[in-house]
Amino acid sequence: MRRYARRETPAVATVLYAGMELGRPALVVWIDGHRSEYGRDLLDGFEAED
Repeated sequence: MRRYARRETPAVATVLYAGMELGRPALVVWIDGHRSEYGRDLLDGFEAED
């Protein structure tokens, strides 16, 4: 996303648009349903799940 948007932390709308453009609909659905988690994880860092 950083390369696509050319920003360190692009706006949510930009990430949703880029996700669809890049063929990542699951990303778009998750962010749309978990906006507060997404925002918090931008600040705290994301943790991969197994």
